[in-house]
Amino acid sequence: MVIAVVFAAGEGKRLRPLTRNRPKAMLPVGGKPLLQHLLEAIHLCGIRRVVLLVGHKKEMVESYFGDGERIGLEIAYAVQEPPLGTADALRKASALVDDDFLLVYGDLWVERGVIEKVLNEWQASGEMVLSAVRVSDARQYGLVKADQDGYLLDIEEKPTSPQPGLVNAGIYLLHKEFLRYAGEVPPSPRGEYELTQAICQYVSQGERVKVVEVGAESWVDVGRPWDLLRANELALGKQQPRVEGEVSPSASVEGGVVVEEGAKVLPGTFIQGPVYVGRGCVVGPNAYLRPHTSLCEDVRVGASCEVKNSIVMRGTHIPHLSYVGDSIIGEGCNLGAGTIVANLRLDDASVKVAVDGKRMDSGRRKFGVVIGDYVKTGIGVSFMPGVVVGCNSWIAAHTLVDRDIPEGVFAYRQVGVLEFAEK
Repeated sequence: MVIAVVFAAGEGKRLRPLTRNRPKAMLPVGGKPLLQHLLEAIHLCGIRRVVLLVGHKKEMVESYFGDGERIGLEIAYAVQEPPLGTADALRKASALVDDDFLLVYGDLWVERGVIEKVLNEWQASGEMVLSAVRVSDARQYGLVKADQDGYLLDIEEKPTSPQPGLVNAGIYLLHKEFLRYAGEVPPSPRGEYELTQAICQYVSQGERVKVVEVGAESWVDVGRPWDLLRANELALGKQQPRVEGEVSPSASVEGGVVVEEGAKVLPGTFIQGPVYVGRGCVVGPNAYLRPHTSLCEDVRVGASCEVKNSIVMRGTHIPHLSYVGDSIIGEGCNLGAGTIVANLRLDDASVKVAVDGKRMDSGRRKFGVVIGDYVKTGIGVSFMPGVVVGCNSWIAAHTLVDRDIPEGVFAYRQVGVLEFAEK
Protein backbone atom coordinates (compact mmCIF):
# COMPACT_ATOMS: atom_id res chain seq x y z
CA MET A 1 0.00 0.00 0.00
CA VAL A 2 1.17 3.54 -0.75
CA ILE A 3 2.11 6.03 1.91
CA ALA A 4 0.32 9.35 2.40
CA VAL A 5 1.84 12.82 2.45
CA VAL A 6 -0.35 15.40 4.18
CA PHE A 7 0.32 19.15 3.99
CA ALA A 8 -0.43 20.77 7.37
CA ALA A 9 2.04 23.65 7.39
CA GLY A 10 -0.30 26.51 6.56
CA GLU A 11 -1.34 29.30 8.91
CA GLY A 12 -4.71 29.99 7.32
CA LYS A 13 -4.75 33.78 6.99
CA ARG A 14 -8.30 33.75 5.64
CA LEU A 15 -9.43 32.07 8.86
CA ARG A 16 -8.05 34.70 11.23
CA PRO A 17 -8.57 35.33 14.11
CA LEU A 18 -9.33 31.61 14.57
CA THR A 19 -5.81 30.69 13.44
CA ARG A 20 -4.09 33.33 15.58
CA ASN A 21 -3.13 30.69 18.14
CA ARG A 22 -3.34 27.43 16.16
CA PRO A 23 -2.68 26.00 12.68
CA LYS A 24 -5.79 25.82 10.53
CA ALA A 25 -5.48 22.02 10.35
CA MET A 26 -6.01 21.97 14.14
CA LEU A 27 -9.29 23.89 14.10
CA PRO A 28 -12.02 21.84 15.78
CA VAL A 29 -14.70 20.11 13.73
CA GLY A 30 -17.20 17.79 15.39
CA GLY A 31 -15.16 17.71 18.60
CA LYS A 32 -11.71 16.97 17.16
CA PRO A 33 -9.16 18.68 14.91
CA LEU A 34 -9.86 18.91 11.20
CA LEU A 35 -6.58 17.09 10.57
CA GLN A 36 -7.64 14.16 12.75
CA HIS A 37 -10.74 13.59 10.62
CA LEU A 38 -8.50 13.46 7.55
CA LEU A 39 -5.95 11.09 9.08
CA GLU A 40 -8.71 8.77 10.28
CA ALA A 41 -10.17 8.68 6.75
CA ILE A 42 -6.72 7.83 5.38
CA HIS A 43 -6.38 5.06 7.98
CA LEU A 44 -9.76 3.59 7.00
CA CYS A 45 -8.47 3.31 3.42
CA GLY A 46 -5.77 0.92 4.60
CA ILE A 47 -2.83 3.35 4.62
CA ARG A 48 -0.58 3.09 7.66
CA ARG A 49 2.41 5.35 6.92
CA VAL A 50 1.93 9.12 6.82
CA VAL A 51 4.38 11.97 6.29
CA LEU A 52 2.99 15.12 7.93
CA LEU A 53 4.40 18.38 6.62
CA VAL A 54 4.22 20.98 9.40
CA GLY A 55 5.23 24.62 9.75
CA HIS A 56 3.06 27.26 11.45
CA LYS A 57 2.89 26.35 15.17
CA LYS A 58 4.18 22.90 14.29
CA GLU A 59 4.61 21.95 17.95
CA MET A 60 0.82 21.81 18.35
CA VAL A 61 0.50 19.22 15.58
CA GLU A 62 3.49 17.18 16.75
CA SER A 63 2.43 17.11 20.41
CA TYR A 64 -1.19 16.16 19.56
CA PHE A 65 -0.49 13.34 17.10
CA GLY A 66 2.96 12.20 18.23
CA ASP A 67 4.08 9.09 16.37
CA GLY A 68 0.50 8.35 15.30
CA GLU A 69 0.11 5.13 17.28
CA ARG A 70 -3.02 6.42 19.02
CA ILE A 71 -4.90 6.47 15.69
CA GLY A 72 -3.20 3.44 14.16
CA LEU A 73 -0.67 5.27 11.99
CA GLU A 74 3.09 5.60 11.68
CA ILE A 75 3.67 9.35 11.40
CA ALA A 76 6.93 10.97 10.33
CA TYR A 77 7.34 14.75 10.18
CA ALA A 78 8.88 17.12 7.66
CA VAL A 79 9.08 20.88 8.18
CA GLN A 80 8.38 23.73 5.75
CA GLU A 81 9.59 27.07 7.08
CA PRO A 82 9.03 29.58 5.56
CA PRO A 83 5.97 28.59 3.48
CA LEU A 84 7.01 28.88 -0.17
CA GLY A 85 4.20 27.02 -1.91
CA THR A 86 2.91 23.50 -2.41
CA ALA A 87 5.71 22.29 -4.70
CA ASP A 88 8.23 23.52 -2.12
CA ALA A 89 6.26 21.63 0.54
CA LEU A 90 6.58 18.44 -1.47
CA ARG A 91 10.32 19.03 -1.84
CA LYS A 92 10.62 19.23 1.94
CA ALA A 93 8.81 15.88 2.32
CA SER A 94 10.53 14.11 -0.60
CA ALA A 95 13.33 12.54 1.46
CA LEU A 96 10.67 10.47 3.28
CA VAL A 97 8.94 9.28 0.09
CA ASP A 98 10.21 6.01 -1.43
CA ASP A 99 7.39 5.00 -3.81
CA ASP A 100 4.13 6.21 -5.34
CA PHE A 101 2.20 8.23 -2.76
CA LEU A 102 -1.15 9.77 -1.89
CA LEU A 103 -0.90 13.55 -1.40
CA VAL A 104 -3.66 15.38 0.49
CA TYR A 105 -4.01 19.00 1.57
CA GLY A 106 -4.50 19.05 5.35
CA ASP A 107 -7.21 21.71 5.37
CA LEU A 108 -9.78 19.42 3.76
CA TRP A 109 -12.71 17.64 5.33
CA VAL A 110 -13.37 14.56 3.23
CA GLU A 111 -15.15 11.28 3.63
CA ARG A 112 -13.32 7.99 3.25
CA GLY A 113 -15.01 7.31 -0.09
CA VAL A 114 -13.36 10.34 -1.72
CA ILE A 115 -9.87 9.01 -0.97
CA GLU A 116 -10.88 5.48 -1.96
CA LYS A 117 -12.02 6.73 -5.36
CA VAL A 118 -8.57 8.21 -6.05
CA LEU A 119 -6.81 5.04 -4.84
CA ASN A 120 -9.07 2.79 -6.92
CA GLU A 121 -8.34 4.73 -10.11
CA TRP A 122 -4.59 4.50 -9.50
CA GLN A 123 -4.82 0.78 -8.80
CA ALA A 124 -6.85 0.23 -11.99
CA SER A 125 -4.74 2.33 -14.36
CA GLY A 126 -1.35 2.73 -12.70
CA GLU A 127 -1.38 6.39 -13.76
CA MET A 128 -1.13 9.56 -11.70
CA VAL A 129 -4.51 10.81 -10.48
CA LEU A 130 -5.86 14.28 -9.70
CA SER A 131 -9.19 14.64 -7.90
CA ALA A 132 -11.67 17.31 -8.92
CA VAL A 133 -14.97 18.55 -7.55
CA ARG A 134 -17.75 20.42 -9.36
CA VAL A 135 -18.54 23.93 -8.05
CA SER A 136 -20.78 26.77 -9.19
CA ASP A 137 -18.01 29.41 -9.02
CA ALA A 138 -14.38 28.43 -9.66
CA ARG A 139 -12.77 31.79 -8.78
CA GLN A 140 -11.36 30.62 -5.44
CA TYR A 141 -9.88 27.42 -6.89
CA GLY A 142 -7.84 25.91 -9.68
CA LEU A 143 -10.10 25.28 -12.69
CA VAL A 144 -9.38 21.82 -14.11
CA LYS A 145 -9.53 21.28 -17.87
CA ALA A 146 -9.64 17.69 -19.13
CA ASP A 147 -10.08 15.98 -22.49
CA GLN A 148 -13.04 13.78 -23.42
CA ASP A 149 -11.31 10.72 -21.97
CA GLY A 150 -10.84 12.39 -18.59
CA TYR A 151 -7.12 13.17 -18.86
CA LEU A 152 -5.74 16.47 -17.61
CA LEU A 153 -5.02 19.21 -20.13
CA ASP A 154 -4.42 22.23 -17.88
CA ILE A 155 -5.20 23.88 -14.54
CA GLU A 156 -6.14 27.57 -14.51
CA GLU A 157 -5.46 29.00 -11.07
CA LYS A 158 -8.17 31.30 -9.69
CA PRO A 159 -9.94 32.39 -12.89
CA THR A 160 -11.02 36.03 -12.80
CA SER A 161 -14.58 35.59 -14.04
CA PRO A 162 -17.24 33.54 -12.22
CA GLN A 163 -17.88 30.22 -13.93
CA PRO A 164 -19.00 26.74 -12.95
CA GLY A 165 -16.78 23.75 -13.53
CA LEU A 166 -14.45 21.14 -12.09
CA VAL A 167 -11.81 22.45 -9.68
CA ASN A 168 -8.78 20.89 -8.07
CA ALA A 169 -9.93 19.04 -4.93
CA GLY A 170 -6.46 18.79 -3.35
CA ILE A 171 -6.12 14.98 -3.37
CA TYR A 172 -3.59 13.34 -5.69
CA LEU A 173 -1.93 10.00 -6.36
CA LEU A 174 1.57 10.82 -7.61
CA HIS A 175 4.45 8.76 -8.92
CA LYS A 176 7.77 8.94 -7.12
CA GLU A 177 9.34 10.06 -10.42
CA PHE A 178 7.13 13.16 -10.30
CA LEU A 179 9.24 14.53 -7.44
CA ARG A 180 11.75 15.71 -10.05
CA TYR A 181 9.15 18.03 -11.58
CA ALA A 182 8.26 19.48 -8.17
CA GLY A 183 11.96 20.14 -7.60
CA GLU A 184 12.49 21.91 -10.92
CA VAL A 185 9.39 24.13 -11.15
CA PRO A 186 10.22 27.88 -11.20
CA PRO A 187 8.54 30.35 -8.83
CA SER A 188 5.12 31.66 -9.82
CA PRO A 189 4.38 35.39 -10.24
CA ARG A 190 3.48 35.53 -6.54
CA GLY A 191 6.88 34.08 -5.61
CA GLU A 192 5.74 30.57 -4.64
CA TYR A 193 6.53 27.15 -6.06
CA GLU A 194 3.21 25.71 -7.20
CA LEU A 195 2.42 22.00 -7.30
CA THR A 196 -0.22 22.54 -9.99
CA GLN A 197 2.36 24.19 -12.22
CA ALA A 198 4.62 21.16 -11.80
CA ILE A 199 1.73 18.86 -12.74
CA CYS A 200 0.99 20.92 -15.86
CA GLN A 201 4.67 20.70 -16.84
CA TYR A 202 4.50 16.94 -16.34
CA VAL A 203 1.51 16.77 -18.70
CA SER A 204 3.26 19.01 -21.26
CA GLN A 205 6.04 16.41 -21.48
CA GLY A 206 3.56 13.86 -22.79
CA GLU A 207 2.75 12.20 -19.46
CA ARG A 208 -0.86 11.47 -18.48
CA VAL A 209 -2.81 12.40 -15.35
CA LYS A 210 -6.30 10.99 -14.87
CA VAL A 211 -8.93 13.39 -13.52
CA VAL A 212 -11.38 11.77 -11.10
CA GLU A 213 -14.50 13.67 -10.08
CA VAL A 214 -15.51 13.34 -6.43
CA GLY A 215 -18.78 14.39 -4.80
CA ALA A 216 -19.11 17.92 -3.45
CA GLU A 217 -21.33 16.59 -0.66
CA SER A 218 -18.34 14.64 0.74
CA TRP A 219 -15.69 17.35 0.41
CA VAL A 220 -15.07 20.74 2.03
CA ASP A 221 -12.07 22.98 1.42
CA VAL A 222 -11.84 24.78 4.78
CA GLY A 223 -10.44 28.13 3.74
CA ARG A 224 -12.95 30.56 5.25
CA PRO A 225 -14.98 30.61 8.47
CA TRP A 226 -18.24 29.48 6.86
CA ASP A 227 -16.38 26.49 5.37
CA LEU A 228 -15.53 25.44 8.91
CA LEU A 229 -19.22 25.52 9.83
CA ARG A 230 -20.04 23.43 6.75
CA ALA A 231 -17.39 20.84 7.67
CA ASN A 232 -18.77 20.74 11.21
CA GLU A 233 -22.30 20.15 9.90
CA LEU A 234 -21.14 17.23 7.75
CA ALA A 235 -18.95 15.70 10.48
CA LEU A 236 -21.71 15.81 13.09
CA GLY A 237 -24.14 14.32 10.61
CA LYS A 238 -21.90 11.22 10.41
CA GLN A 239 -21.33 10.66 14.14
CA GLN A 240 -22.92 7.76 15.99
CA PRO A 241 -24.99 8.63 19.11
CA ARG A 242 -23.07 8.02 22.33
CA VAL A 243 -23.83 9.24 25.87
CA GLU A 244 -21.07 8.60 28.40
CA GLY A 245 -21.44 11.75 30.50
CA GLU A 246 -24.00 12.58 33.17
CA VAL A 247 -27.43 13.50 31.80
CA SER A 248 -30.19 14.58 34.19
CA PRO A 249 -33.37 12.47 34.07
CA SER A 250 -35.32 15.64 33.34
CA ALA A 251 -33.11 16.57 30.38
CA SER A 252 -34.07 15.47 26.87
CA VAL A 253 -31.57 14.18 24.30
CA GLU A 254 -32.67 13.15 20.82
CA GLY A 255 -30.99 12.40 17.50
CA GLY A 256 -27.28 11.89 16.87
CA VAL A 257 -25.93 13.30 20.13
CA VAL A 258 -22.53 12.58 21.68
CA VAL A 259 -22.03 13.47 25.36
CA GLU A 260 -18.46 12.63 26.35
CA GLU A 261 -17.41 11.20 29.70
CA GLY A 262 -17.06 13.94 32.31
CA ALA A 263 -19.68 16.20 30.71
CA LYS A 264 -22.87 17.18 32.58
CA VAL A 265 -26.27 17.97 31.10
CA LEU A 266 -28.35 19.64 33.81
CA PRO A 267 -32.13 19.48 34.44
CA GLY A 268 -34.55 20.88 31.90
CA THR A 269 -32.02 20.97 29.07
CA PHE A 270 -33.04 19.92 25.54
CA ILE A 271 -30.38 18.70 23.09
CA GLN A 272 -31.54 18.17 19.53
CA GLY A 273 -28.92 16.30 17.51
CA PRO A 274 -26.65 16.06 15.80
CA VAL A 275 -24.71 17.73 18.62
CA TYR A 276 -21.30 17.11 20.20
CA VAL A 277 -20.70 17.85 23.91
CA GLY A 278 -17.06 17.44 24.92
CA ARG A 279 -15.38 16.32 28.14
CA GLY A 280 -15.83 18.64 31.10
CA CYS A 281 -18.70 20.59 29.56
CA VAL A 282 -21.63 21.73 31.69
CA VAL A 283 -24.89 22.53 29.88
CA GLY A 284 -27.94 24.03 31.55
CA PRO A 285 -30.15 24.07 33.45
CA ASN A 286 -32.92 24.70 30.94
CA ALA A 287 -30.53 25.23 28.02
CA TYR A 288 -31.30 24.40 24.38
CA LEU A 289 -28.62 22.99 22.06
CA ARG A 290 -29.89 22.90 18.49
CA PRO A 291 -28.58 20.79 15.59
CA HIS A 292 -24.97 21.02 14.42
CA THR A 293 -23.64 22.51 17.64
CA SER A 294 -20.18 21.40 18.70
CA LEU A 295 -18.91 22.16 22.21
CA CYS A 296 -15.22 21.45 22.77
CA GLU A 297 -13.78 20.51 26.17
CA ASP A 298 -14.75 22.44 29.31
CA VAL A 299 -17.35 24.69 27.68
CA ARG A 300 -20.07 26.08 29.94
CA VAL A 301 -23.51 26.89 28.49
CA GLY A 302 -25.61 28.37 31.27
CA ALA A 303 -29.24 28.62 32.28
CA SER A 304 -31.80 29.35 29.56
CA CYS A 305 -29.17 29.74 26.82
CA GLU A 306 -29.70 28.66 23.23
CA VAL A 307 -26.83 27.63 20.93
CA LYS A 308 -27.50 26.66 17.33
CA ASN A 309 -25.25 25.39 14.51
CA SER A 310 -22.08 26.74 16.14
CA ILE A 311 -18.57 25.72 17.14
CA VAL A 312 -17.59 26.74 20.66
CA MET A 313 -13.95 26.12 21.52
CA ARG A 314 -12.37 24.87 24.71
CA GLY A 315 -12.99 26.64 28.01
CA THR A 316 -15.46 29.23 26.72
CA HIS A 317 -18.39 30.28 28.92
CA ILE A 318 -21.79 31.32 27.55
CA PRO A 319 -23.77 32.27 30.65
CA HIS A 320 -27.48 32.59 31.22
CA LEU A 321 -30.03 34.17 28.89
CA SER A 322 -27.73 34.27 25.85
CA TYR A 323 -28.24 33.25 22.22
CA VAL A 324 -25.48 32.13 19.83
CA GLY A 325 -26.39 31.03 16.31
CA ASP A 326 -24.37 30.02 13.23
CA SER A 327 -21.17 31.24 14.84
CA ILE A 328 -17.62 30.23 15.74
CA ILE A 329 -16.44 31.21 19.22
CA GLY A 330 -12.76 30.85 20.10
CA GLU A 331 -11.05 29.38 23.13
CA GLY A 332 -11.29 30.82 26.64
CA CYS A 333 -13.97 33.43 25.89
CA ASN A 334 -16.44 34.70 28.47
CA LEU A 335 -19.69 36.15 27.15
CA GLY A 336 -21.67 38.28 29.57
CA ALA A 337 -25.22 37.36 30.52
CA GLY A 338 -27.76 38.29 27.88
CA THR A 339 -25.30 38.24 24.96
CA ILE A 340 -27.27 38.02 21.71
CA VAL A 341 -25.89 37.10 18.28
CA ALA A 342 -27.95 38.17 15.26
CA ASN A 343 -27.53 35.70 12.42
CA LEU A 344 -30.07 36.93 9.87
CA ARG A 345 -30.21 40.20 7.94
CA LEU A 346 -33.51 42.07 7.81
CA ASP A 347 -33.39 42.02 4.00
CA ASP A 348 -32.78 38.24 3.98
CA ALA A 349 -29.63 38.72 1.87
CA SER A 350 -26.61 36.47 2.37
CA VAL A 351 -24.21 37.64 5.09
CA LYS A 352 -20.88 39.26 4.20
CA VAL A 353 -17.79 38.63 6.35
CA ALA A 354 -14.30 40.17 6.38
CA VAL A 355 -11.73 37.63 5.17
CA ASP A 356 -8.05 38.62 5.09
CA GLY A 357 -8.99 42.28 4.88
CA LYS A 358 -11.67 41.91 2.20
CA ARG A 359 -15.43 41.78 2.60
CA MET A 360 -16.70 38.50 1.11
CA ASP A 361 -20.13 37.05 0.55
CA SER A 362 -20.45 33.94 2.71
CA GLY A 363 -23.24 32.62 0.52
CA ARG A 364 -25.12 31.83 3.72
CA ARG A 365 -28.48 33.34 4.56
CA LYS A 366 -27.72 32.72 8.23
CA PHE A 367 -24.31 33.51 9.66
CA GLY A 368 -23.53 34.96 13.07
CA VAL A 369 -20.12 36.00 14.34
CA VAL A 370 -16.49 34.90 14.39
CA ILE A 371 -14.86 35.55 17.76
CA GLY A 372 -11.18 34.96 18.45
CA ASP A 373 -9.67 33.49 21.61
CA TYR A 374 -9.95 35.07 25.09
CA VAL A 375 -12.60 37.67 24.25
CA LYS A 376 -14.79 39.05 27.05
CA THR A 377 -18.14 40.79 26.73
CA GLY A 378 -20.15 42.65 29.34
CA ILE A 379 -23.81 41.98 29.96
CA GLY A 380 -26.36 42.68 27.25
CA VAL A 381 -23.95 42.88 24.30
CA SER A 382 -25.53 42.40 20.85
CA PHE A 383 -23.70 41.36 17.67
CA MET A 384 -24.86 42.05 14.13
CA PRO A 385 -24.47 39.31 11.47
CA GLY A 386 -20.99 38.77 10.02
CA VAL A 387 -19.00 40.60 12.70
CA VAL A 388 -15.42 39.42 13.37
CA VAL A 389 -13.81 40.05 16.79
CA GLY A 390 -10.04 39.79 17.26
CA CYS A 391 -8.41 37.81 20.06
CA ASN A 392 -8.01 39.25 23.58
CA SER A 393 -10.51 42.09 23.14
CA TRP A 394 -13.10 43.27 25.65
CA ILE A 395 -16.53 44.68 24.82
CA ALA A 396 -18.37 46.96 27.22
CA ALA A 397 -21.82 46.14 28.59
CA HIS A 398 -24.89 46.96 26.47
CA THR A 399 -22.79 47.57 23.35
CA LEU A 400 -24.24 47.02 19.88
CA VAL A 401 -21.37 45.59 17.81
CA ASP A 402 -22.10 46.43 14.17
CA ARG A 403 -18.56 46.35 12.78
CA ASP A 404 -15.42 44.29 13.22
CA ILE A 405 -13.30 44.71 16.35
CA PRO A 406 -9.49 44.51 16.18
CA GLU A 407 -7.34 42.35 18.41
CA GLY A 408 -6.51 43.44 21.94
CA VAL A 409 -8.77 46.49 22.36
CA PHE A 410 -11.54 47.62 24.70
CA ALA A 411 -14.62 48.42 22.60
CA TYR A 412 -17.31 50.77 23.87
CA ARG A 413 -19.81 53.31 22.54
CA GLN A 414 -19.63 57.03 23.15
CA VAL A 415 -22.51 59.17 21.88
CA GLY A 416 -23.68 56.18 19.89
CA VAL A 417 -20.35 55.59 18.12
CA LEU A 418 -18.31 52.45 18.74
CA GLU A 419 -14.84 53.41 20.03
CA PHE A 420 -11.64 51.51 20.86
CA ALA A 421 -9.22 52.19 23.70
CA GLU A 422 -6.18 50.59 25.24
CA LYS A 423 -7.07 47.85 27.74
